[in-house]
Order: sequence, then C-alpha cells, then structure tokens
Amino acid sequence: MGRALLVVVILMSTIFAAIVVSMQKNLLKIPDIITYNMVRREAENVSDFALRKAVARASFLGASINPTYVTNMTESYNNLTIGSTTIDSVRFSFNTSTQKFRAVSYVRGEKQGITLPYQAEIAFNFPISQIMGTPNCFYYEFNQPQFLGANEYIRDSSPNQNTGEPMNHLQTRPHGGADSWKYAYFDGVDDYIRREDHPSLRLSGELTLVVFAKIDQGRTTSSLVWIPSNPYDTGVPTVNGPGHNLRYKPTAGIWFTSSPKQINFGVTHENNVLTVATFPFVPDGKWPHNKDPWHFFAMTYNRNTRLLKGYYNGLLVTTVTATTPTPVKENTYGFQVGRRDIRVLGSGGNSEYMYMKGGLDQGGLWNRELSAAEIFGFYYGVINPADVLYIRD
Repeated sequence: MGRALLVVVILMSTIFAAIVVSMQKNLLKIPDIITYNMVRREAENVSDFALRKAVARASFLGASINPTYVTNMTESYNNLTIGSTTIDSVRFSFNTSTQKFRAVSYVRGEKQGITLPYQAEIAFNFPISQIMGTPNCFYYEFNQPQFLGANEYIRDSSPNQNTGEPMNHLQTRPHGGADSWKYAYFDGVDDYIRREDHPSLRLSGELTLVVFAKIDQGRTTSSLVWIPSNPYDTGVPTVNGPGHNLRYKPTAGIWFTSSPKQINFGVTHENNVLTVATFPFVPDGKWPHNKDPWHFFAMTYNRNTRLLKGYYNGLLVTTVTATTPTPVKENTYGFQVGRRDIRVLGSGGNSEYMYMKGGLDQGGLWNRELSAAEIFGFYYGVINPADVLYIRD
C-alpha cells in the first residue's frame, strides 16, 4: 500500500511539475504575444491610412488610363515609415468602363525582433470624369503625425512643396477630420500656421480659396485663411505702404466676425479697395469637437467678371460685384492659416490677429476660378470620397 501511494505521489508530482514547466514556458511567450498584438494593431491602422490615401490618389491615376480595359498599377514607397510600420506599396486596379477601382496596401510592422507583413484591400467606385484635381498653389490636408514637439512642418499636397510652419501649440487631432482622418486644432490663443512667399503663391486675375472649419461657439472672431496684401501698411503713408491700412485688407481671405455673426470672403484690388461678400453663420463648435459638424467655405474671384463668390457646404450663397476690374493686390508675403497676418498692430493689440479656435482641415488655394460644379465636387469628394464596395483586412 505504501509503495502504491508513493508511486501515485511521484506521478502526481511529475504531472504537476510538467504543468508548471508548461505554464512557465507559456508565460515567457507573453511579451512576444503582447508585442505581436501591438505590431498588428499598428499595422492595421497604418494600412487603413494607406487605403484612405489610395482612394484619394486613385482619381488622379485613373484619369490618365484607357477606359476600355482593366489597368493594373503599383506605387512603391521609399521607406515611408509611420511609427514602427512601413508602407511598402499600394497596388491599384482600374476598370473605368464600369467605374470600379481596387487598391491593395502592403505594409509591414517591425518591433523588438518581430516582423509582421500586413495586407488589406478596398474596392470602390466614383465618377472620375467629375474629379478636377486638388488645389495647385498649396493644399494642407493635415493627415500627418503630430506637430507638437515633433519639429514637423505642415505638408503641402500640391506640387509646389509650400510647407507651412506650425506656431506655438498647434496640434493634430485624430479620427475626426473632414475626410475622416486627422485635422489641425487651434487653441484660439496663439496657434497659427505661417508660410513665407513663393512664386507659386502669387495671385492676379483669378483665384479659389477653400477650407473646412469647426469654429468654437464662443468666438467673436476667427481667421481661417489669410493671404496678406501688405501686413506692414498702416493708415499713414510709409516706406512699406501707401497708408490705406492694407494690414486689415487681405489679397484674399476667409474670416468670421460676430457683429453680425457672419463669414467674410474678401479680396483687395490693385487700387487698394477691399471687396467683401458675407454669409450669415453661427459657430457651433464645442470642445472636444469630435461631434461637431464640419462646415465648408470656399470663395472665388474673377477679374474679368468682377464677381466675388462665396460658397457654403458646396453651394453658392453670396455674390458681390467688385467696383473695379483691376487684378487683386500683389501678394508677396506668403499666407497664414488660423490668424490674420498683421505685423504692425493697432490699438486693438493681439485681438487684431483674430486667432482661430477650433479645427481646420483640407485648406488650399487655386490660381484659377473654379466653377460651381467643381466647388461642389471638391466638397463632396472630401466628405464622401467614394462608395465602398467592400473592405478586406
């Protein structure tokens, strides 16, 4: 009986020891499992970003292909790394005869010795014939890593590389942009973006300015985009200006004022006259702004017709005929986003800057007048870029 009991004890001890050893081995795998899950989650997010960009990019790639058969195309990236994940390439398939498109993203995550290839795809459709392109002078989409503390410039999606400089505490906020990705958040105190002069920014006979905005409901003023005519000019003639207070008159600009509550669309002409078209607007932005609707504002000016037009959510809402057929005032001071560019303050002090409080997204400038259909096409293309047929990830 004693021997049998001893054998049972030995067997139980052996089994228990094996269980403990197995548990210890599995516990040692936990760090790798955690790392793997982190890599996979980040790869999923980066792949989602790549597919979103692919949908936007497809309109330009597909515009030049033969519409009678399927075309395959691959865009490879050179070490485009976000966090610990690298986008290697995106492969497109186009069949424009049926207005159907497909994009496949190839990314890989790498962390602590673990490499995880990740592939996802999306199929979608939209009428490529209605796509007119994005702003050609500058175009800030704000779909990039955080500005704050990252020594990061605002990337320009136009061909001109007119990168902007984020000032003070400007930052991006994720998953809430007009295009369902990121957007720039302005604190209303001292945040803004500045860009110095470049020949590609010069305006003359025609222009189109666009931006999406969430303006804080408590604001009395907010500047969305301001292209200065002469930020040094006061009411007294000086070496820097003719004395027409051009610091308050943009070559082109969109800004909000509260008395009365309205959006102002303005251009200043060569003869120093400011033409403004207005649209009644009550801000509804409320921190943290993730539930706020996006409001789209656009303005066009054409010297030949002398018409200054303002658009809200893709539709024409105001038109003013300028009293002068002259071109807009020459702009040689770049532009600012989120405040007025004033370099000689008046009695109003810092309040004259009209700092933006809230969010801005998808802001840009064309050096031509877009038609009403093109304005609506840009607006709709941002908020609803495609009809998704399926997503696989």
